Amino acid sequence: DAADFVFKCRAVFTAPRARTASGLDARALYAEVSSAPITFQGSRTLRAFAALMGFEISIRDAKAAYLQSRLKRDKNDPDTYVALPKMCWPKHWIGKYHQPVVELDLSLYGHPAAGNRSEARFSTLVKRQNFKAITDWPSIYQQQETQATLGIYVDDFELASHPRDTAKIWKDLGNVIEFGEEAQKFGETLIRHLGCHHRMVQTKDAQGYTITKFIGNMKDYCVDLVRKAEALMDVEIKSAPTP
Repeated sequence: DAADFVFKCRAVFTAPRARTASGLDARALYAEVSSAPITFQGSRTLRAFAALMGFEISIRDAKAAYLQSRLKRDKNDPDTYVALPKMCWPKHWIGKYHQPVVELDLSLYGHPAAGNRSEARFSTLVKRQNFKAITDWPSIYQQQETQATLGIYVDDFELASHPRDTAKIWKDLGNVIEFGEEAQKFGETLIRHLGCHHRMVQTKDAQGYTITKFIGNMKDYCVDLVRKAEALMDVEIKSAPTP
């Protein structure tokens, strides 16, 4: 019964089918365009910093992240036109046009420059909230007055902050960035973030100091990789004890 399901779809830019008016390979226009999200080491270092400072970790997802940025930075960037699927046509187009095209205004997922434009947009917006980029650590920003530190991976935002500052920082960021659900905090319950289930545990040592541990579990991710490898290669991978 269709009423029991929620149907979703994603519109993407099909880069392999892109053409230029001059015949130049479209990939050549964006050969030097790239993005630099937070690295694996960066996200772990951010959490280690939070533990040392006694900060809490909270996360939020930006809603339709790429579409919060424009594809063209200025008039020097090339125009991009796309043919819309017929399901997206206005009614007055039907029977009037064969294959109309429209200019692509926002950074649609799949376009070679979309990740770069989205990253640049978010970088500009967080800097307006008094965050500064940390040298040599891609997509990590820090507020000097609060020492709050923010890491960004495409649409995933991870904030290390003092508990008294967390709500205000998310509120300020929410004024300029559209987020989905409310922020979730790392704690005793598992939170899924970037394919890994996280848990934060805090205890006191004999001297009364707080010991913070971040525990990550990627079992589901690893099992999924194995299952896909088995299906792709038509083999059965046998379990083996951990060395």
